[in-house]
Amino acid sequence: MTIEYLHTIICVTIRKPGDHYMSILGIGCDVEEVDRFNLDKDADKTFLNRIFTPLEQAYCFSFSSPAPHLAGRFCAKEAVIKAFSQASMKIPEYHHIEILNGPSGVPFVSDSGIFEDMGKTINIHISISHCASYAMAVATVSSRDEAKK
Repeated sequence: MTIEYLHTIICVTIRKPGDHYMSILGIGCDVEEVDRFNLDKDADKTFLNRIFTPLEQAYCFSFSSPAPHLAGRFCAKEAVIKAFSQASMKIPEYHHIEILNGPSGVPFVSDSGIFEDMGKTINIHISISHCASYAMAVATVSSRDEAKK
């Protein structure tokens, strides 16, 4: 027997004159096998430097098993690239998308200046998850706009 669920989301937003709102410009996601990221810090240096920043590498290799963390960050970068593509925005290179962690451990995309030439203020939200076998990430790109009157 299969039970199907229908989820309906109703969103009500109350705005006052002069308020701002967010427009979602793009959404991206990616899933990778963790085993693909069983990399050696020295032997795979060229690949690691092409994809990950020094801070990302230091974070991932601080764990006894860096593969899930490397895979998760790679997924986040892919998700950001897909979200930018969907938004018809200039696609940054992998090593220009830096995924860091806040004090509580929540990952975020570092504002490293790659978004300055876009002519608008954008926000990037990411979520990363992994288990022993797979890593995945989702990203949204949104812009802050003036509320319409």
